[in-house]
Order: sequence, then C-alpha cells, then structure tokens
Amino acid sequence: MKSNFFLLSVFFLFALTCTTAYGQRSSSVTFHAGYAGGLSATHPVYILTDDIDKVKFYSYGSGISAGLSYVFMFNNNFGFEAGASYLFGNSIEETDEDNVYSEKASMLRIAPCAILKAQLGNVSPYARVGPVMNTGSIKSSVKDKNDPDDYLVESSFYGGVSFGVRSSLGAVFQLDAIAIFVEADALGLAYSPKRFKLTKVIFDGEDWLDEFDVNEKEAIFVSELDPSFNPSPDEPDKVLRDNYPFSSIGLNVGISLPLGGKK
Repeated sequence: MKSNFFLLSVFFLFALTCTTAYGQRSSSVTFHAGYAGGLSATHPVYILTDDIDKVKFYSYGSGISAGLSYVFMFNNNFGFEAGASYLFGNSIEETDEDNVYSEKASMLRIAPCAILKAQLGNVSPYARVGPVMNTGSIKSSVKDKNDPDDYLVESSFYGGVSFGVRSSLGAVFQLDAIAIFVEADALGLAYSPKRFKLTKVIFDGEDWLDEFDVNEKEAIFVSELDPSFNPSPDEPDKVLRDNYPFSSIGLNVGISLPLGGKK
C-alpha cells in the first residue's frame, strides 16, 4: 500500500509539473492492439495421475489486448495519457487420465500515465509510466476427457479491483494525416477476485446446478476467516483469498489521430 501511494504521489507531481511547462500543446486519440507474454508464473496447477503427480506454474497475463487512450501533450516533451485496454487471455489447459482442466482470464485495465517524448524529425521516441487499475474474471472448467457430455463443471472467479504499474518504451512515426506507433509495454500486477460462483454443472447430459445449495455454488474471498465459520445453505461460503499473477510484457502497434491543431 505504501509503495502504491508513493507511486501515485510521484506520478501526479510529475503531471502537475508538466502543466507549468511551456511549449506547443496538442491532443490526440490512439487505438492499439498487441500481444503479451505472461511474467511471474507463480500460480500452481496440480496434475494427478496414476503414474506421477506434478505441478506447473502459470501467469494469466498472456494473450491479445486492444485499447484506446486520450493523449494530451503539455509541450513537445511532456504529456499525460488516460487509457483503457482489454485483455483476451490465453487459455490454460491441462489433462490427466480422466479430465480436461481449463482456465481463461479476461481483464479490463485503466491506466493514467505520464509521457516523456523526444522530437527527432518525423520519429518521436517516448517513454510512459503510471499506475494501472484492473478488474475482470477468470473462467474455469472441468470436463470428462473422453465424453464431455458425461460431466462438465464451469465456474467463475470475479469481482474486485487491483492496482499495479505500467511502463512502456516506443516510437511514433508521423505520416501525413495520422501517426503510427510501435511500443514495448510492461505491466506489473496481480488480481485478487472477490467472489466465486458455479455457473454450470452437467452430469449425464442433465443440468444439476439448481440441486446445489447457495453455500455449495457461491463463495466470497476474504483476508481473514474464523475457523468456526459455518455458512447456512442459503448464504455464500467464505474462503481465504488468493492472488493470480497478471504481469506481462508485450508488443503493441497502433494509430494516433490528432484532435484539433497545436496551440
């Protein structure tokens, strides 16, 4: 919490300093898409078989992302960006002798960032840094390896907001009417969902979801839990929360459209 407060303080102090600088002001809207690979693979997935038991570690930050942002340059070198992007996470899949286990994440990320840019003719290298807020969900399923109609269980981990850090290095290439940019984008963050819910339970081709009590198909993740807690059938269970790693590094390409002229 202290490190997040320090980052936010430095960020807004930098943005305030930028507003007092002199130079040409301009604004633009950008659209980008890209692909990122996950970092900090620390979440375990256990695979149990008759021959051997093993564990693999994954990050949920890999996948395709797309986003847009509004950029305001206070002068030729300093600016501010308010951006939002959406992660379409890669599917994580493992199998044992009988089952197929899969998980897939999606994440909305909002990032206000400070920009430092250089002007080198029609090419403008830049750096970007700032906090990032994210919220989303992780979909999970278990199904029969040989006959998915035999049984299928689907669930969702969702809710809650987490904070992290975003940093980027890139270059803008100015064309006649628009500009294109290429950037390396790094995100350092984790996601701690607030709720769990069973969304589908199929056995022998029949829907069994309504046969479960609320405390069997819903849960609330908490930081502390009384060992004596015993939920009633009509209320969600409570479970100690977990962090899912969403750090990543990737490559984005996009276009920048100017809004009005320079002042």
